[in-house]
Amino acid sequence: MRRAARIDVNQPEIVQALRKAGAVVTPIHTIGQGVADLLVSYRQKWLVLEVKDGAKPPSARELTTDERTWIGAQRAPVYIVNGVLEALAVLQTVKP
Repeated sequence: MRRAARIDVNQPEIVQALRKAGAVVTPIHTIGQGVADLLVSYRQKWLVLEVKDGAKPPSARELTTDERTWIGAQRAPVYIVNGVLEALAVLQTVKP
């Protein structure tokens, strides 16, 4: 039986900041199997974000085996963010 997908403690704050910046954010962490945490639509582009808790030590922020496998299989970028500032910086990669 699959356990409920947990989120990092900073995910709600990141989602709120992204939405305030004008992005549409869909949490997708419940899919499981290493799928990233957030699907973000911004300026007619898609972004995929994996959220890690930047307050934790680096060893506690490592990707799981499933996350590494899923991210490695993608043919598009998956951004790993540790906090609000990093998440907002990802939005800045999208040209107007």
